[in-house]
Amino acid sequence: MEQETLIQVQSQLVYQTKISIIRVTTDAIFLSYNTMPGNRPKTNNNFLAIWQNFSSIPWSTSPGKNGIQTISTDTPSGDANFLNLSITKSDYIIGYAVGQELTGSTVQQFGNICATAYIPLGSTGANTVFSSSIENIYVGSTSVLFDFSLPDGVTPTANGAWAGLWRGLNPDLYGTPPTAAIQISPNVAKGTTGFNNVSIGIGTSYTIGLFMSGFKSSGGSTQSALACSASFTN
Repeated sequence: MEQETLIQVQSQLVYQTKISIIRVTTDAIFLSYNTMPGNRPKTNNNFLAIWQNFSSIPWSTSPGKNGIQTISTDTPSGDANFLNLSITKSDYIIGYAVGQELTGSTVQQFGNICATAYIPLGSTGANTVFSSSIENIYVGSTSVLFDFSLPDGVTPTANGAWAGLWRGLNPDLYGTPPTAAIQISPNVAKGTTGFNNVSIGIGTSYTIGLFMSGFKSSGGSTQSALACSASFTN
């Protein structure tokens, strides 16, 4: 039997949920956010959260009073302020969540956070931002392999993170059911996974979308907590 060969393909139409820090003062942080095309942040329960004295997201720790800002519009991009801070005395981590807080004994409360910004102690503008991504796509005739990168410390399998495969360069990832769906595994922030038993046509375009939660093993996974996507043509 001839062994299938996987060939790396160039990613096209790469989209990510992003936070950009616009201004940092001694007591305030002004930021903008850009989410996925077609996202309706208010409808999909998106929110921003900020923690004091953390350098990475404390996944099951509440940020405290005034630490969460719900997104009040259904426009995919916008901006926000966090006020009454002490940048000269503390560092801060901000997360953008593409869905509501998760509940259950095995999940991380803030497991829908897919983009982060770290503002170090005493910062006057220096910061480190991170966005979840899909990279290094390899394709065969019946399988697709790709790398995923999520915020440090997240447990995607436990949180119900999943990926779907659609035909086309610009499908409706929020409304059209995928042709194939897999739960994200291994249960780590950065890893490699893929689709098996799929038909990949020559000269045909496809899109991979990664969701932070909502996987159902019986099918019909919830298509709202979309973090990132990448398209390719075989």
